[in-house]
Amino acid sequence: MQKVSLNLGADSKAYLKGYCLEENPTTAQVSYPTVLVVPGGGFQKIPYQEMDRICLAFANAGYQAFYLRYHLLGEIEGALMPTPLLDLAEAIRTLREKEKDWHMNGDLTLMGLSIGGSIVSLYNGCFMREEFLEKANLTKEQAMPNRIVLGYPVTSYDKDFPKTEELQAQMTTTPAQLDSSKLVNKESKPTFLWTTWEDQVLDLTHSLDYVKALKENDVPGEVHIFDHGPHGLGLADARTTLQGDDHVAHWFSLCLEWMRRN
Repeated sequence: MQKVSLNLGADSKAYLKGYCLEENPTTAQVSYPTVLVVPGGGFQKIPYQEMDRICLAFANAGYQAFYLRYHLLGEIEGALMPTPLLDLAEAIRTLREKEKDWHMNGDLTLMGLSIGGSIVSLYNGCFMREEFLEKANLTKEQAMPNRIVLGYPVTSYDKDFPKTEELQAQMTTTPAQLDSSKLVNKESKPTFLWTTWEDQVLDLTHSLDYVKALKENDVPGEVHIFDHGPHGLGLADARTTLQGDDHVAHWFSLCLEWMRRN
């Protein structure tokens, strides 16, 4: 296994980091599916240790696994969005270019946690739109993922997040345009979503509204709302949290099964 890191532009604070499996002479496998994880952190920090451990979990399951370090508040002039969304597009363009070097087979899963779930769910409503593709310098074929995974996602900026008007203004000047539930369409990709009933940071409607939009647009999905557990559990075991829950931790094996089927 090789650890890789690549900046997404000479003057950019965004970069890709992850773990790549090598060719396997025992099984003759020369390429692997890819997972790109977009972390949470409220646009104020990146949980690097958690990202490493999530990527290693996917690598151990047979995936080339990367995470995106996107731009944070205070790193650009003006409102932050849509810069992290364009960071994701640039990361995907880079992965497409590196498919041969990094032994990837073209199968791409995008996973977003918390605020990273906002970036990924917005992408799931934008990657097919000409205006976005032009801005992102991608063809539709390059931009298109195979599936989406969302964990306790933010899907709107005018419910209970951000917590203050000042923070909202730093994040976006157009919060109504960042409701990812309203961007879901027939071309959006199959989505696995999980969250917890007891999440005290985000109201459950962030997940429910997105799931409803998927259903209304006939987009395949799988949803798990676990009874207990706070926001931000990651793998929901000792690798990423002190508040692990054996039941909630099943999300990872359920997700892997779903990914293989969709």
